[in-house]
Amino acid sequence: ILYDKGAEQFKMVENVMLALFESFFCVILIIPLFYKSKRTVVLIVLLLLFCSVWTVGILSVVGLKLNQYTIAGISIALGLVADSVLLISEIYEQKRKKMLFFSEIKKLIPAIIAASLTTILCLVVLFFLDNLVSGIRQIAFSILVMILCSLVLSIVFFPAYCVKDEEYGLYLNTSF
Repeated sequence: ILYDKGAEQFKMVENVMLALFESFFCVILIIPLFYKSKRTVVLIVLLLLFCSVWTVGILSVVGLKLNQYTIAGISIALGLVADSVLLISEIYEQKRKKMLFFSEIKKLIPAIIAASLTTILCLVVLFFLDNLVSGIRQIAFSILVMILCSLVLSIVFFPAYCVKDEEYGLYLNTSF
């Protein structure tokens, strides 16, 4: 008797992928309600896409394949990843001048790092529950990787792309 569960596994992965796209779609639908600038919305969506791609790449480098657990972790992390970027975008909406914006971001960086590390600390417990809940370690690891990718992207790259200032050499040719 063959016990082939391939079709059942494929169906579960399909459901998790659908959940990932649904959560990504919900985040994309909610963001324009709070930001007037189309440019900001596009930058946030691009950051979420880049975070997802970087996470998949890092997971493959580490040796984890995309399965229902890693995709579920990425889906859960989408909301966590957006928090720091939304905060930076809000500061940009309030302070349109470059120097004011970057001085506020400098003050905000320790808080963003602390918030990300606090979230990561909460995930440490999940690494020890793999005997009780199968696959929880993979979910926690993919959330951890996505939060770290988001931290790097939101602190290093995102503020520079928020500012559209040709005088200072930051050229982002978008016609919003």
